[in-house]
Amino acid sequence: MKELAISEEIVEIEYETEYDRAVYTFIVGVELEALYRQDILRLEEAKRVERDPVDIEAIESIQASLRKSLEAGIGNNPAYTKQDLYEHVAPGFKMHRETGEVYVFGILTNKLVLEVKKERPVRNSSQKTVAKDRMRKKHVMSSRFREFRVDRVVESVSMGAL
Repeated sequence: MKELAISEEIVEIEYETEYDRAVYTFIVGVELEALYRQDILRLEEAKRVERDPVDIEAIESIQASLRKSLEAGIGNNPAYTKQDLYEHVAPGFKMHRETGEVYVFGILTNKLVLEVKKERPVRNSSQKTVAKDRMRKKHVMSSRFREFRVDRVVESVSMGAL
């Protein structure tokens, strides 16, 4: 995916939730518009491969959402609730305009669980939601987009552009 990014860099972050403590590895500096366009093409191919009508419907729903985001502009989809809250300070880093909190974001490539604190609850989702989740995981790279609030930086090493 050569058109995927402008100055991609690899970031590792140790993050703790109520469920676990893990090291996340992800790519920052990813151009989401290019990623969404590639996802739409991947989903078009998936429609030719997948056989379950519920999966096909899920794929079409995901494609419609991605197209709506592209038409409105990334971050301007009416379903996006964080518009105008952040100032981008560097590729993959943004600051909350009101609180000053810094966030790092990018495409998840790996998660190494260091400690499990408790099991995640079982979700009682509809068949359509389960199908959309399955199709996103299988075919949609932008579904790996993650965002973390950074409390402190322990180490920063630039690997340079990939």
